[in-house]
Amino acid sequence: MHVRCATTGRVGARQTLAAVLEGKAFTPAEALALGAVDEVVPQDKVLERALERAEFLGLRAKKSLGAIKRSVYFGASLPLAQGLQFEHAEFLVRDQDKEAQKRMLGYIDAIKASGDLPLLDPKIYARSVREGRIGNYSKV
Repeated sequence: MHVRCATTGRVGARQTLAAVLEGKAFTPAEALALGAVDEVVPQDKVLERALERAEFLGLRAKKSLGAIKRSVYFGASLPLAQGLQFEHAEFLVRDQDKEAQKRMLGYIDAIKASGDLPLLDPKIYARSVREGRIGNYSKV
């Protein structure tokens, strides 16, 4: 089995220190349980799974991905109020992007037309998650 690495620092200082001092390697199952990796896949499926993940993330808006990463990496290291302010600032900057404004206006138009929040529809929500963006709100 091969493992796909997650963010360093997820394991925690105690487990990391023990592993480094003892020279202990984690089994794939241990690494998964500790949060050191995102998932474990059979060796013959590593490339296929990596390409699937790359395609999935490639559908996301690049500026939004950057804002999310900054919010998680930097905002999470701040006290709660400052972290939320950091995340809010990232959202506000991203919200000024023309593509984001166009999608938000489309979402508002869909709400006005149907009287419902489109993303509360499980099919529309699932499609939006799958495609990595919100857009056409007609029933799936």
